[in-house]
Amino acid sequence: MRVCFADDEPLARERMRKMLALDEGIEICGEAQNGEDMIALIQTEEPELVFLDIEMPKLDGFDVVEALAQATFRDEPPLFIFATAFPAMAAQAYDTGAIDFLTKPIRPARLELALSRARQLLRSREAMSRLEKLQSHLEGLRETRSRSGQGPVCIWVSNGGQNIRVEPAQIEYVSAEAEYIRLHIGERSLLHRQSISAFEEEMAEEGFIRVHRSYIVPAHDCVQTSRTSWGGLLVHLRNGQVIPVGRKFKDKLQALMG
Repeated sequence: MRVCFADDEPLARERMRKMLALDEGIEICGEAQNGEDMIALIQTEEPELVFLDIEMPKLDGFDVVEALAQATFRDEPPLFIFATAFPAMAAQAYDTGAIDFLTKPIRPARLELALSRARQLLRSREAMSRLEKLQSHLEGLRETRSRSGQGPVCIWVSNGGQNIRVEPAQIEYVSAEAEYIRLHIGERSLLHRQSISAFEEEMAEEGFIRVHRSYIVPAHDCVQTSRTSWGGLLVHLRNGQVIPVGRKFKDKLQALMG
C-alpha cells in the first residue's frame, strides 16, 4: 500500500516514518511539512493512503482535502486519515469523508488498526471497481444486442451476488433512491445501480413515462388521475398503486391519458 504523510513537526514525521517502516506492506512514497507541499506530493505520487495533520501552516489538513476534491486522479483518489492533538476535532474530520481519526501522539497499535481498516476499504474499492467495469461491459454488450434486433430488451440487476434478468413488462413502477433506482415487481423490489434519468432515456421506447422527479411508470398501466386535498395530481396504476405527479410532468401525462 502506497502511503504518504504530512506533519509540520519534524519529530512527529520521524516517529511516523519509523512506525510505518515496521509494516512490510507499506511503501512510503513521500512526506511533507505543510499543506501546500502535500497537495503537490499527492498529485505527483497518487498514493493510496494519506495521513494528514490537521494543524499545519499555509494550508491545514482540511484545506488539503478541499483542494484535492477538485483534482483529477488517474485512478481513484486516496483514502485520508487525520491526526491531531485535539480529539474534539474528530467529528469535523469524519465529516470530510476521512476513514479514521488518530489522536497524537499516535500509538503503534492504533496505527496498525487504522492501516488494517484502510487495507480493507482498498480491497473493497478494488473489488467494486472490477465488478462495475465488468458490469459496464456486459450492459454495453446487452444493449448492442437488443438494439441490433438479436434479442429482447431487458435489465440485468445485481442482487445478493446474483444477476437477475428483469423484463420491462414485469416492472410496475420505478422509484429513485440517490444514484440508484428501485424496480418494483409485484410484492418485491430490486435496487439497481442506474440513475432515474438514464432509465427514463433508455426505456422510453418500452412505454415508460416519467411522472415525477422520483417516479417512472408504464404508460399502459395508468388507469386514472385524481387530486389530493391540496390540489396535487396523482396517477392511479392498474395494480392499485397511487403515484404523485410532479408539476413539470403533468402536461405529458394528461396528454397521454386524454
